[in-house]
Amino acid sequence: MLDWYTLADRVEVLGLLYGGGSVLVQHDGEPLLGRARGARSGGAISSMSSVTGMTAELLQELDLRPGQRVLDVGTGAGITAAMACQVCGDAGVVTLDRDRHLVESAAMRLADLGFHPHLICGAGGEGCPDRGPFDRILLSYAVRQIPPALAGQLAPGGRLLAHVPTASPSWPALAVVERTPEGTLKCELRAVEFAHRAGHGVDRIWLTEGFRHRIATEPGTWTYVSARELPSTTDRGFWLAADHLLGGSLVRDFGAEHLTLGAPGCGSWLRRTGRAGLARRGAGAARHLGGAARPRRPVAGRGLPGPLPAGLHRGRRPAGVLPGRGPGLASARPEPR
Repeated sequence: MLDWYTLADRVEVLGLLYGGGSVLVQHDGEPLLGRARGARSGGAISSMSSVTGMTAELLQELDLRPGQRVLDVGTGAGITAAMACQVCGDAGVVTLDRDRHLVESAAMRLADLGFHPHLICGAGGEGCPDRGPFDRILLSYAVRQIPPALAGQLAPGGRLLAHVPTASPSWPALAVVERTPEGTLKCELRAVEFAHRAGHGVDRIWLTEGFRHRIATEPGTWTYVSARELPSTTDRGFWLAADHLLGGSLVRDFGAEHLTLGAPGCGSWLRRTGRAGLARRGAGAARHLGGAARPRRPVAGRGLPGPLPAGLHRGRRPAGVLPGRGPGLASARPEPR
Protein backbone atom coordinates (compact mmCIF):
# COMPACT_ATOMS: atom_id res chain seq x y z
CA MET A 1 0.00 0.00 0.00
CA LEU A 2 1.40 3.38 -1.03
CA ASP A 3 1.43 6.36 1.33
CA TRP A 4 1.83 9.97 0.20
CA TYR A 5 3.45 10.84 3.51
CA THR A 6 6.28 8.44 2.69
CA LEU A 7 8.70 10.26 0.38
CA ALA A 8 9.78 7.04 -1.31
CA ASP A 9 6.17 6.40 -2.44
CA ARG A 10 5.41 9.82 -3.93
CA VAL A 11 6.86 9.24 -7.39
CA GLU A 12 4.78 6.06 -7.79
CA VAL A 13 1.64 7.73 -6.44
CA LEU A 14 2.00 10.63 -8.89
CA GLY A 15 2.64 8.19 -11.71
CA LEU A 16 -0.63 6.38 -10.98
CA LEU A 17 -2.64 9.58 -10.66
CA TYR A 18 -1.33 11.21 -13.83
CA GLY A 19 -1.15 7.95 -15.74
CA GLY A 20 -4.86 7.20 -15.47
CA GLY A 21 -4.62 4.65 -12.69
CA SER A 22 -6.15 4.37 -9.23
CA VAL A 23 -4.33 4.51 -5.92
CA LEU A 24 -5.31 1.79 -3.46
CA VAL A 25 -6.38 3.55 -0.27
CA GLN A 26 -7.58 0.87 2.14
CA HIS A 27 -7.28 -2.91 2.44
CA ASP A 28 -10.05 -4.89 4.09
CA GLY A 29 -11.32 -1.97 6.22
CA GLU A 30 -8.00 -1.49 8.01
CA PRO A 31 -7.21 1.66 10.07
CA LEU A 32 -5.23 4.12 7.96
CA LEU A 33 -3.60 6.31 10.58
CA GLY A 34 -0.36 4.77 11.75
CA ARG A 35 -0.67 1.65 9.62
CA ALA A 36 2.43 -0.30 8.59
CA ARG A 37 3.78 0.03 5.07
CA GLY A 38 4.15 -2.93 2.77
CA ALA A 39 2.23 -5.44 0.71
CA ARG A 40 -1.12 -6.92 1.68
CA SER A 41 -2.58 -10.35 0.98
CA GLY A 42 -6.00 -11.90 1.27
CA GLY A 43 -9.14 -9.90 1.97
CA ALA A 44 -10.19 -7.19 -0.48
CA ILE A 45 -9.50 -3.58 -1.36
CA SER A 46 -12.20 -1.63 0.47
CA SER A 47 -11.31 1.85 -0.83
CA MET A 48 -9.39 3.22 -3.80
CA SER A 49 -9.10 6.59 -5.49
CA SER A 50 -11.15 7.23 -8.61
CA VAL A 51 -9.36 7.66 -11.92
CA THR A 52 -8.14 11.27 -12.03
CA GLY A 53 -9.58 12.01 -15.47
CA MET A 54 -13.07 10.87 -14.44
CA THR A 55 -12.88 12.89 -11.21
CA ALA A 56 -11.88 16.01 -13.18
CA GLU A 57 -14.81 15.54 -15.60
CA LEU A 58 -17.28 15.15 -12.73
CA LEU A 59 -15.96 18.25 -11.00
CA GLN A 60 -16.35 20.21 -14.22
CA GLU A 61 -19.90 18.91 -14.57
CA LEU A 62 -20.64 19.97 -10.98
CA ASP A 63 -19.63 23.53 -11.90
CA LEU A 64 -18.49 24.47 -8.41
CA ARG A 65 -18.64 28.17 -7.49
CA PRO A 66 -17.47 30.17 -4.46
CA GLY A 67 -19.93 30.15 -1.59
CA GLN A 68 -21.85 27.06 -2.68
CA ARG A 69 -22.91 24.42 -0.16
CA VAL A 70 -21.51 21.06 -1.21
CA LEU A 71 -22.25 17.53 -0.02
CA ASP A 72 -19.53 14.99 -0.88
CA VAL A 73 -20.93 11.48 -0.34
CA GLY A 74 -18.15 8.92 -0.08
CA THR A 75 -15.13 10.70 1.37
CA GLY A 76 -12.53 8.11 0.36
CA ALA A 77 -9.13 9.76 -0.01
CA GLY A 78 -10.69 13.22 0.38
CA ILE A 79 -9.82 14.49 -3.12
CA THR A 80 -13.31 15.74 -3.98
CA ALA A 81 -13.69 17.34 -0.56
CA ALA A 82 -10.36 19.14 -1.00
CA MET A 83 -11.38 20.54 -4.38
CA ALA A 84 -14.75 21.66 -3.02
CA CYS A 85 -13.03 23.39 -0.10
CA GLN A 86 -10.58 25.10 -2.46
CA VAL A 87 -13.29 26.44 -4.77
CA CYS A 88 -16.30 26.95 -2.52
CA GLY A 89 -14.73 27.53 0.90
CA ASP A 90 -14.69 24.81 3.54
CA ALA A 91 -17.43 26.41 5.66
CA GLY A 92 -20.11 25.08 3.31
CA VAL A 93 -18.58 21.68 2.53
CA VAL A 94 -19.82 18.46 4.12
CA THR A 95 -18.16 15.13 3.38
CA LEU A 96 -19.34 11.80 4.76
CA ASP A 97 -18.35 8.16 4.60
CA ARG A 98 -19.60 4.98 6.24
CA ASP A 99 -16.03 3.97 7.22
CA ARG A 100 -14.72 5.82 10.26
CA HIS A 101 -11.10 5.02 9.38
CA LEU A 102 -11.48 6.82 6.05
CA VAL A 103 -13.13 9.78 7.77
CA GLU A 104 -10.36 10.05 10.37
CA SER A 105 -7.63 9.83 7.74
CA ALA A 106 -9.30 12.38 5.46
CA ALA A 107 -9.74 14.80 8.36
CA MET A 108 -6.01 14.73 9.05
CA ARG A 109 -5.00 15.07 5.40
CA LEU A 110 -7.45 17.89 4.74
CA ALA A 111 -6.27 19.73 7.85
CA ASP A 112 -2.69 19.44 6.59
CA LEU A 113 -3.86 21.34 3.48
CA GLY A 114 -5.56 23.97 5.61
CA PHE A 115 -9.11 22.74 4.95
CA HIS A 116 -11.65 22.07 7.69
CA PRO A 117 -14.93 20.84 6.18
CA HIS A 118 -17.63 19.18 8.25
CA LEU A 119 -16.80 15.44 8.30
CA ILE A 120 -19.41 12.81 9.16
CA CYS A 121 -19.25 9.05 9.61
CA GLY A 122 -22.61 7.69 8.52
CA ALA A 123 -24.75 6.18 5.77
CA GLY A 124 -24.30 8.03 2.51
CA GLY A 125 -27.90 7.57 1.42
CA GLU A 126 -29.13 9.62 4.37
CA GLY A 127 -27.05 12.68 3.53
CA CYS A 128 -26.85 15.46 6.09
CA PRO A 129 -30.25 17.19 6.42
CA ASP A 130 -29.06 19.36 9.32
CA ARG A 131 -26.54 21.07 7.03
CA GLY A 132 -28.67 21.23 3.88
CA PRO A 133 -30.02 22.08 1.49
CA PHE A 134 -27.03 21.78 -0.80
CA ASP A 135 -26.22 23.49 -4.09
CA ARG A 136 -24.10 20.56 -5.24
CA ILE A 137 -24.16 16.86 -4.28
CA LEU A 138 -21.72 14.27 -5.61
CA LEU A 139 -21.85 10.55 -4.90
CA SER A 140 -18.39 9.01 -5.22
CA TYR A 141 -19.72 5.45 -5.59
CA ALA A 142 -22.27 3.86 -7.89
CA VAL A 143 -25.86 3.28 -6.73
CA ARG A 144 -28.80 1.41 -8.25
CA GLN A 145 -31.05 4.44 -7.77
CA ILE A 146 -30.79 7.98 -6.45
CA PRO A 147 -31.44 7.93 -2.67
CA PRO A 148 -34.64 9.96 -2.05
CA ALA A 149 -33.07 11.63 1.00
CA LEU A 150 -30.29 13.08 -1.13
CA ALA A 151 -32.66 14.35 -3.80
CA GLY A 152 -34.70 15.95 -1.03
CA GLN A 153 -31.62 17.85 0.19
CA LEU A 154 -30.95 19.46 -3.19
CA ALA A 155 -31.52 23.22 -3.14
CA PRO A 156 -33.40 25.10 -5.91
CA GLY A 157 -30.95 25.57 -8.77
CA GLY A 158 -28.85 22.71 -7.37
CA ARG A 159 -27.27 19.77 -9.13
CA LEU A 160 -26.64 16.17 -8.05
CA LEU A 161 -24.37 13.69 -9.86
CA ALA A 162 -24.30 9.93 -9.35
CA HIS A 163 -23.38 6.91 -11.42
CA VAL A 164 -26.40 4.63 -11.73
CA PRO A 165 -25.54 1.24 -13.25
CA THR A 166 -27.55 -1.94 -13.58
CA ALA A 167 -26.18 -5.23 -12.31
CA SER A 168 -24.01 -5.32 -15.44
CA PRO A 169 -20.73 -3.37 -15.27
CA SER A 170 -20.49 -3.01 -19.05
CA TRP A 171 -22.54 0.10 -19.79
CA PRO A 172 -22.44 2.64 -16.95
CA ALA A 173 -24.60 5.74 -16.76
CA LEU A 174 -24.35 9.12 -15.07
CA ALA A 175 -27.52 10.56 -13.56
CA VAL A 176 -27.59 14.37 -13.61
CA VAL A 177 -30.35 15.53 -11.26
CA GLU A 178 -31.28 19.22 -11.04
CA ARG A 179 -33.85 21.12 -9.06
CA THR A 180 -35.37 24.05 -10.92
CA PRO A 181 -35.76 27.45 -9.25
CA GLU A 182 -39.45 26.54 -8.89
CA GLY A 183 -38.52 23.40 -6.95
CA THR A 184 -39.18 20.72 -9.61
CA LEU A 185 -36.71 17.87 -9.93
CA LYS A 186 -35.55 16.81 -13.37
CA CYS A 187 -33.08 14.10 -14.31
CA GLU A 188 -31.01 13.16 -17.33
CA LEU A 189 -29.37 9.74 -17.69
CA ARG A 190 -26.18 9.87 -19.77
CA ALA A 191 -24.19 6.97 -21.13
CA VAL A 192 -20.55 7.27 -20.07
CA GLU A 193 -17.35 5.28 -20.56
CA PHE A 194 -16.25 5.01 -16.93
CA ALA A 195 -18.03 5.03 -13.58
CA HIS A 196 -17.34 4.83 -9.87
CA ARG A 197 -17.09 1.48 -8.16
CA ALA A 198 -20.33 -0.01 -6.91
CA GLY A 199 -21.28 1.07 -3.41
CA HIS A 200 -21.95 -1.13 -0.41
CA GLY A 201 -24.71 -3.67 -1.03
CA VAL A 202 -24.83 -3.23 -4.84
CA ASP A 203 -24.65 -6.65 -6.51
CA ARG A 204 -22.84 -7.03 -9.86
CA ILE A 205 -22.68 -9.82 -12.42
CA TRP A 206 -19.53 -10.87 -14.28
CA LEU A 207 -18.31 -13.18 -17.00
CA THR A 208 -16.24 -15.89 -15.39
CA GLU A 209 -13.13 -17.20 -17.12
CA GLY A 210 -14.94 -20.44 -17.82
CA PHE A 211 -17.89 -18.65 -19.43
CA ARG A 212 -15.54 -16.50 -21.55
CA HIS A 213 -13.79 -19.64 -22.75
CA ARG A 214 -17.10 -21.26 -23.69
CA ILE A 215 -18.17 -18.24 -25.71
CA ALA A 216 -14.83 -18.04 -27.49
CA THR A 217 -14.56 -21.73 -28.39
CA GLU A 218 -18.08 -23.14 -28.81
CA PRO A 219 -19.58 -22.95 -32.31
CA GLY A 220 -23.02 -21.82 -31.24
CA THR A 221 -26.44 -23.20 -32.07
CA TRP A 222 -27.63 -20.62 -34.61
CA THR A 223 -25.99 -18.21 -37.01
CA TYR A 224 -27.73 -15.21 -38.57
CA VAL A 225 -26.80 -12.79 -41.35
CA SER A 226 -28.20 -9.35 -42.11
CA ALA A 227 -27.46 -6.13 -43.98
CA ARG A 228 -27.38 -4.18 -40.75
CA GLU A 229 -24.18 -3.43 -38.92
CA LEU A 230 -24.23 -3.83 -35.17
CA PRO A 231 -23.73 -0.66 -33.11
CA SER A 232 -20.11 0.11 -32.31
CA THR A 233 -18.55 0.20 -28.87
CA THR A 234 -18.79 3.99 -28.85
CA ASP A 235 -22.57 3.93 -29.38
CA ARG A 236 -22.96 4.00 -25.61
CA GLY A 237 -26.50 5.37 -25.65
CA PHE A 238 -27.75 2.32 -27.56
CA TRP A 239 -26.01 -0.15 -25.27
CA LEU A 240 -27.19 1.70 -22.17
CA ALA A 241 -30.80 1.54 -23.39
CA ALA A 242 -30.48 -2.15 -24.27
CA ASP A 243 -28.95 -2.88 -20.88
CA HIS A 244 -31.84 -1.24 -19.03
CA LEU A 245 -34.52 -2.79 -21.27
CA LEU A 246 -33.07 -6.24 -20.58
CA GLY A 247 -32.81 -5.68 -16.84
CA GLY A 248 -29.03 -5.45 -16.70
CA SER A 249 -28.59 -9.12 -17.60
CA LEU A 250 -25.96 -8.78 -20.36
CA VAL A 251 -22.22 -8.43 -19.82
CA ARG A 252 -19.85 -7.53 -22.62
CA ASP A 253 -16.39 -9.04 -23.01
CA PHE A 254 -14.38 -5.99 -24.05
CA GLY A 255 -11.26 -8.13 -24.39
CA ALA A 256 -12.74 -10.15 -27.26
CA GLU A 257 -11.85 -9.34 -30.86
CA HIS A 258 -15.49 -8.97 -31.96
CA LEU A 259 -18.71 -8.10 -30.18
CA THR A 260 -19.26 -10.69 -27.44
CA LEU A 261 -22.15 -10.68 -24.96
CA GLY A 262 -22.97 -13.14 -22.22
CA ALA A 263 -25.94 -13.55 -19.91
CA PRO A 264 -24.56 -15.17 -16.72
CA GLY A 265 -28.04 -15.65 -15.31
CA CYS A 266 -29.19 -18.10 -17.98
CA GLY A 267 -25.92 -19.08 -19.66
CA SER A 268 -26.88 -17.84 -23.12
CA TRP A 269 -24.43 -15.86 -25.22
CA LEU A 270 -24.06 -13.99 -28.48
CA ARG A 271 -20.86 -13.53 -30.48
CA ARG A 272 -20.08 -11.69 -33.68
CA THR A 273 -18.13 -14.04 -35.90
CA GLY A 274 -16.85 -11.42 -38.35
CA ARG A 275 -18.78 -10.18 -41.38
CA ALA A 276 -20.07 -13.68 -42.08
CA GLY A 277 -22.64 -13.67 -39.33
CA LEU A 278 -23.48 -13.76 -35.66
CA ALA A 279 -23.54 -16.99 -33.66
CA ARG A 280 -25.72 -17.52 -30.63
CA ARG A 281 -26.32 -20.18 -28.02
CA GLY A 282 -29.30 -20.33 -25.70
CA ALA A 283 -32.77 -18.87 -25.52
CA GLY A 284 -32.12 -16.36 -22.79
CA ALA A 285 -31.68 -12.61 -22.68
CA ALA A 286 -29.06 -12.56 -25.46
CA ARG A 287 -31.72 -13.29 -28.11
CA HIS A 288 -33.54 -10.01 -27.51
CA LEU A 289 -31.14 -7.68 -29.32
CA GLY A 290 -33.27 -6.63 -32.29
CA GLY A 291 -32.48 -6.16 -35.96
CA ALA A 292 -33.81 -7.17 -39.35
CA ALA A 293 -32.54 -10.69 -39.75
CA ARG A 294 -32.93 -14.04 -41.39
CA PRO A 295 -31.56 -17.36 -40.22
CA ARG A 296 -28.68 -18.55 -42.36
CA ARG A 297 -29.02 -22.09 -41.06
CA PRO A 298 -28.83 -23.95 -37.78
CA VAL A 299 -25.27 -25.04 -37.07
CA ALA A 300 -25.86 -28.75 -37.44
CA GLY A 301 -24.09 -31.03 -34.99
CA ARG A 302 -22.50 -28.15 -33.12
CA GLY A 303 -23.20 -26.28 -29.93
CA LEU A 304 -24.55 -27.69 -26.72
CA PRO A 305 -27.29 -30.36 -26.78
CA GLY A 306 -30.84 -29.52 -25.89
CA PRO A 307 -34.11 -28.26 -27.40
CA LEU A 308 -34.18 -25.40 -29.85
CA PRO A 309 -34.64 -21.91 -28.36
CA ALA A 310 -38.20 -20.73 -27.87
CA GLY A 311 -39.73 -19.46 -31.13
CA LEU A 312 -37.11 -21.19 -33.34
CA HIS A 313 -38.19 -24.10 -35.53
CA ARG A 314 -36.43 -26.18 -38.16
CA GLY A 315 -37.53 -25.58 -41.76
CA ARG A 316 -39.10 -22.15 -41.36
CA ARG A 317 -38.21 -18.68 -40.23
CA PRO A 318 -38.27 -18.17 -36.45
CA ALA A 319 -41.10 -16.11 -35.01
CA GLY A 320 -40.17 -12.46 -34.73
CA VAL A 321 -37.25 -12.72 -37.20
CA LEU A 322 -37.54 -10.66 -40.37
CA PRO A 323 -35.89 -11.46 -43.72
CA GLY A 324 -32.43 -9.98 -44.22
CA ARG A 325 -31.35 -7.93 -47.21
CA GLY A 326 -27.79 -9.15 -47.76
CA PRO A 327 -24.61 -10.21 -46.05
CA GLY A 328 -23.56 -8.80 -42.70
CA LEU A 329 -24.77 -9.29 -39.13
CA ALA A 330 -28.07 -9.84 -37.41
CA SER A 331 -29.86 -11.00 -34.31
CA ALA A 332 -33.30 -12.26 -33.40
CA ARG A 333 -36.06 -10.02 -32.11
CA PRO A 334 -38.11 -11.01 -29.05
CA GLU A 335 -40.97 -13.34 -29.73
CA PRO A 336 -44.47 -11.83 -29.39
CA ARG A 337 -45.93 -12.27 -25.93
